[in-house]
Amino acid sequence: MTTIKQTTTLADTAALLDDGTLVFCKELPQDKEVLATWKLDDLPYVEESHEFDPSTWEVINIRPEAPAWINRAAEIKRVAALAPVMPESTDGWFALMENLVEVDLANLDMSACESSERMFYGCKSLKSLDISSWDMFECGDMIEMFAECVSLETVALFELDSSRNGGTCPNGMFYHCRSLKSVDISRWDVSGIDSFTSMFSGCTSLTEAKLPSWDYLRSYIEDFDSPAEAFEGEEFAWMFVDCDSSLGAPLERLGCPHEVLYNKEWKPFD
Repeated sequence: MTTIKQTTTLADTAALLDDGTLVFCKELPQDKEVLATWKLDDLPYVEESHEFDPSTWEVINIRPEAPAWINRAAEIKRVAALAPVMPESTDGWFALMENLVEVDLANLDMSACESSERMFYGCKSLKSLDISSWDMFECGDMIEMFAECVSLETVALFELDSSRNGGTCPNGMFYHCRSLKSVDISRWDVSGIDSFTSMFSGCTSLTEAKLPSWDYLRSYIEDFDSPAEAFEGEEFAWMFVDCDSSLGAPLERLGCPHEVLYNKEWKPFD
C-alpha cells in the first residue's frame, strides 16, 4: 500500500473511464462513463508474481507489485492527471499497460516520491515520454523504471543529483528498451549511485548516449591494486549488453574491462 500526500487541492481518486483513460482527479468527469475507481489515500496494491524458465531458471512473466488498477491494465490507453497528485511512491503505477500510448502527467508532482520502481514496466506501445520537468531529487529507487518498454524511442529525462537522497539505484532502468535510439543523462550527478547493473542492457538500437562525468570514480579506483580490480563487482555489470560498442568507452578508458559492460555471461567476482 502506498501513501499519497493529501490536501484539499490534490487529486484523491483514480478512475478508469470508458474511453480507456486512467485519470487522477478530485471530481469524477461527468462526460464519461466511469468503469472503476480507487481512493488514493488508501490505495490497495497487488503483490508481485513471476515464473521461472525451467531451462535456465531465469525469472520470466513478471507481474510487478502495483496498484490494484493493474488488473485493468490491458484496457488503459491513456493516463492523465486532471488534478495535482503528490505520491511518495509510484512503484508499478503504469506497469503492464501494454496499450498505453499517451501520457499527460504535468500535474504529477514527484518532489516527495522516494521510489519509482517499474513505474512504466512493460508499456509496450508507448513510443515517447517527456518527464523532463519532474523533480526526482528525493527518488532513490528507479529499478527497471522503463524496462520492457520495447517501442520507446525517445524519452526526455529529469535532472538528478544522487548525492541529495543518499544514493539512487537505476539498475535495469532501460532494460530491453530495444527501440530507444538516444538518451541524455548528462545532467545527472551520479556520484551517489552505487550500481548501474544492466541499466541499458538490451537497448539494441541505442547508438547515442550522453552520459554523465565518471571523474568521481578516479579517487575510488585509486584504492585498488589495479583499475580492473575496481570493476570486479556488479556495479557496472552488463550495463551495455547488446548495445553499440562505443557507449562504454569512457568507462573502459578508466580501466573497466570490456566484458564487464558487454558480456552477459560475465560473472562478478565473489
